[in-house]
Amino acid sequence: MTGAIRYLLPSRMLERSWNVVVVGAGGTGSAVLPSLARLHHAMLELGHPGGIDCTVFDDDTVSPTNVGRQGFYPNDVGEYKASLIVNRLNALMGTNWRADPAIRSGRAALQRRSRDRLRRYAGRSGRDCWRGAAHPGVLPRLR
Repeated sequence: MTGAIRYLLPSRMLERSWNVVVVGAGGTGSAVLPSLARLHHAMLELGHPGGIDCTVFDDDTVSPTNVGRQGFYPNDVGEYKASLIVNRLNALMGTNWRADPAIRSGRAALQRRSRDRLRRYAGRSGRDCWRGAAHPGVLPRLR
């Protein structure tokens, strides 16, 4: 291959923050969120005007079996996963992200956020309530 690789982004992605929703802060979410925080930091350092604006939805709490397998520690047991991860990243990376641990219906959470012109959706969760939210019929309405 010769020449530079060129990436084409819609101009709006260069003009304002990217809205990202992560549904589930367990195995996948606790691994993805620190990388999103690093990407947010890199974007700001390179002159992006807003970086990433993230909201994390998960109503589950940390159990002893989550320690070691997910991004949690023994003193986290019993706390809400979404709040723990978001508060930790806000303190360490200077983000101003939000956690919503009280949402019991993934579909309701995504529909509520879609009214705020959600631009990105990320996440996967093994919990049945979130599987319903990730149904293809819900996601097209978010774009």
